[in-house]
Amino acid sequence: MTTETIAVKELNDQTRNWVLKLRLLEKYHARTSRNGQTKFQRLLFTDKQGTMIQATLFNENIDIFGTILNIDSSYAISNASVKHVQPQFKVAQHDFELIFNSKTKIVHVSDHVTPFTQEHHEFVPLSDISKHVDTDTRFDILAIVLEVLQPRTIIKNKIGIPTHIRDIIIMDQSNSPITLSTWDEFASNECNEIELLLDSFPIITASNIKPVSYNGLSLSTTPVTIFTINKESTHYTSLRNWANDHMAQILQLKSSKPSLLKIPSITPIINLPQVKDNIIWIQASVSISNTTQRLWYLACSKCNKSAPKDCESRFTCPNCASENCEPKPRSILQLEPHDETGALPITLFGSEAERVTNIKSEKLHNANTGARRADQIHQRFKRRQNILHPRHSFCPTSLWSRNQKVECQRN
Repeated sequence: MTTETIAVKELNDQTRNWVLKLRLLEKYHARTSRNGQTKFQRLLFTDKQGTMIQATLFNENIDIFGTILNIDSSYAISNASVKHVQPQFKVAQHDFELIFNSKTKIVHVSDHVTPFTQEHHEFVPLSDISKHVDTDTRFDILAIVLEVLQPRTIIKNKIGIPTHIRDIIIMDQSNSPITLSTWDEFASNECNEIELLLDSFPIITASNIKPVSYNGLSLSTTPVTIFTINKESTHYTSLRNWANDHMAQILQLKSSKPSLLKIPSITPIINLPQVKDNIIWIQASVSISNTTQRLWYLACSKCNKSAPKDCESRFTCPNCASENCEPKPRSILQLEPHDETGALPITLFGSEAERVTNIKSEKLHNANTGARRADQIHQRFKRRQNILHPRHSFCPTSLWSRNQKVECQRN
């Protein structure tokens, strides 16, 4: 049976008798799954159209294929398994990934699929991080490393498995140092490599990074983060030249041992209607005036608005006019941040409310409870001051607490 060379965008889990001609862009550290039972290594390829696709090697296949796959080399690949990528593990734009196995055929080809100079990252400046904080956004960064801090260990989950963390302090042309927290194997593998190069101020590329609002603004690795160190590219050369021209300034920042991006000036709540900026901060106490409020409601499965009372398992929604809707429990929580100038009533919905209540809406629904927990949340907020980070324009719709911080999002 003949095989056909196809483009990445044509490949899915129903495609048969295919061959892909790909260039290897990245080859990442082999890692171990959280249960410690599986070793895996991710690869990133591109075809001549510039469409990227990821591949994964498992266990013994890491050694089998690792010796024949080299970055910037091109290959004809066939007989790999094709699987749909789960969103949390996605590192390329294609929805499917290759799983190499004992039947996979990989043949080196002399004609390169794409020019070596092609950039496959879209970097976000560190000065723009606050626009994405605590969203589902994942992005790539290019930064100079100022410092690698000592490793630490925390117990992150209920079953008591230790998690290793190591923070590194990075900066770019925006002159705003920020902390990047690396987790588990990143904290040992990549951080150890970076630490050995600290005197030369290494430049790192980190993909699929997540912004967070823990202790101010910071960044965090994710399970699909990928590091490269001092990798030549147009962007790397530009940042290296800038660093050489501003070395005195970089040395001064390094000597000051910056640990966090500074929180901007605090805006009084009374001044919010006059504020034109998208990014502002508020310092406030948070209370729950209605401690008997119900923390869930039945919502339309399609528009999230309230489902009709006594609706059937399937109904036509009067709000969105959709048919075959299902009633589903959805969390809701009313809060009131306030400072000495005024108050800012906020209603949280869905996952944002669950971050504060720390309980899923399904569990609240099944237990038919809520009031007692609302009072517990109120008591918790009473014990501390909170920093709020509103973004976008007016009409606050979301807010959550995380270690002495509360973030408010406004639409």
